[in-house]
Amino acid sequence: MRSQPPALSVVVPCLGHAAELAACLEALENQKGDVAFEVIVVDSAFDARVEAVVQRHPEARLYRSRALLSTGAARNAGVRLASAPALGFIDADCLPHTGWVQGAMAALAAGAVLASGPILDASPWQWVASSDNRLQFADFAPGRPAGPLEYCAGAHFVVTREAFDSQAGFREDHVLVEDVLFTAGIAALRPKQVRFSREMVVQHRGRARWKDFLEHQRSFGYARSRHSIRMGPSFVWLSSRPALSWLVVLRRLSYVGARVLQWNTLDLPRFVLQLPLLVAGLVAWTQGFYAGAKRHGQDRAVTPVARDSN
Repeated sequence: MRSQPPALSVVVPCLGHAAELAACLEALENQKGDVAFEVIVVDSAFDARVEAVVQRHPEARLYRSRALLSTGAARNAGVRLASAPALGFIDADCLPHTGWVQGAMAALAAGAVLASGPILDASPWQWVASSDNRLQFADFAPGRPAGPLEYCAGAHFVVTREAFDSQAGFREDHVLVEDVLFTAGIAALRPKQVRFSREMVVQHRGRARWKDFLEHQRSFGYARSRHSIRMGPSFVWLSSRPALSWLVVLRRLSYVGARVLQWNTLDLPRFVLQLPLLVAGLVAWTQGFYAGAKRHGQDRAVTPVARDSN
């Protein structure tokens, strides 16, 4: 990876997940092609197990934080250590396929400033984990054609340093959707240069515990309405009508199902088997959605104190 100056710096934020990190680093070591790249692991919790894993992979560098870092802060810390003109981000619980680095660099060479690709299940028959993935990564199905993206999921993407700097990095407060806010900001400015690359493939480990799955979905629903992310007219209308929460569940379920039919029809039987879990996850998502909408309304009603003092 380091026989020549790196063309790509891959930042891996890690909070726990030592076993998953080991598999991620091994997959990065096994990338095909001759692209020179470096790997920077950011240990967000000063975890001795994470340090031990990185020591077994001499091509990776480790940054250890004694204070707990948010995901956005961990990514920004990795970028400050990066030396390449292109920046890759991949979560510790992801397994990049062997062509991920090549696909990332090919997307940038073709004119993209930000690119991501398919997100598959690491455990497709682990029903809770695969349902968690289905709900959060419906827009990143393997059959999606190459083309523009409105945003990228934080699980993995590549971005030019110039585009990264245009957003002043990631938000560092504990916002679950800092990745969507960051990537959607770039997409809004350069809609034709944010691309889906079918060569950039990763497998993701979803949350396998029932409680974690429901809390994760509730947090996503909260963040979407709290920060007005992809809130079209129908969602805005529904956000003030809690009595119609069942419509939110049906709307989200129909959206996820449509993505299966559009881009991944061979996966339809598994989607049908997942339906009870998907509905449960979407009920939790909807609960969070209305809580976030209430908080968003409270924020908008607040008048800045500084205005009264002038």
